[in-house]
Amino acid sequence: MDPTFQTAVGEAAQALHEGRWNVSRADVAAAGVLWQELWLPFRDVLEAEVPDPARIRQRLAAVPEACAAAQVPGIDARFAEALRRAPEMTALEIDQAVQALGHLGVLVHAVGTGPEMSV
Repeated sequence: MDPTFQTAVGEAAQALHEGRWNVSRADVAAAGVLWQELWLPFRDVLEAEVPDPARIRQRLAAVPEACAAAQVPGIDARFAEALRRAPEMTALEIDQAVQALGHLGVLVHAVGTGPEMSV
C-alpha cells in the first residue's frame, strides 16, 4: 500500500533528522519554491488570530500547483514523495488540512535552512 501524505512527510523528516538525507541544492531550491508559493503570499493567514476561512481555502487550493512546481530534478526521493502526496491534504477537513500543511511547513523550513534543524 502506498504511504499517505503524513507517512511520506514523517519518513522524510526522520531521514533528515537522522542524517540519512544529504540536502542538495535542488532540495533547497524546491523548499524555496514552496516557501514562495505557500507561505509568503499567505502571511495574513499565518499571522491572524482568527484567519479568514476564504484565505485558508485559497492557500490549500494552491498546494497542488506549488508542490508540482517544486518537484525539480535532483530532489531527494523522500521529499519528492511527500510533494507528490501533498495534494491529498486538500481532501481533509479544513482543520486537519491546515495541520498537515503545518507538518509540510516544518519539513520545508528544515530543508530550506539546513539539516541541522530539528524536525
